[in-house]
Amino acid sequence: MYWKTVLNEVLNRQRNHNFVFTNFRKEHNLKNKIPKLPKAKAKKYSLGDKFPELYLSQREAECMLQMLRGKSMEGIAKYIKLSPRTVEYYIKNIKKKLGCRTKFELIELVIDSDFLNNFGTNHKN
Repeated sequence: MYWKTVLNEVLNRQRNHNFVFTNFRKEHNLKNKIPKLPKAKAKKYSLGDKFPELYLSQREAECMLQMLRGKSMEGIAKYIKLSPRTVEYYIKNIKKKLGCRTKFELIELVIDSDFLNNFGTNHKN
């Protein structure tokens, strides 16, 4: 009952105005005048021949590199200027991609892969 009253009030307010933005857009055809920006290509970092078709995003790769350097989640977050929760999310995604359960399994797999070589050639730190 309350929301129905609010909806009616909002709809009646729009009817009382002469200008409605959607009508303005149709009259002036703003869609064609606003240029679309090209999407940036996302950088991908390969893990080498051991994990074909598995790639890490740029942020995932940055988090992984800092983890390999021995930084904690909070340390990685400060270094990359992200929240610790976001860093945890990236690490969780990497674990899921590689089928790891623990941080130590993940580190072993990544050290055994060609990640460091691939990341080093594409990224200067």
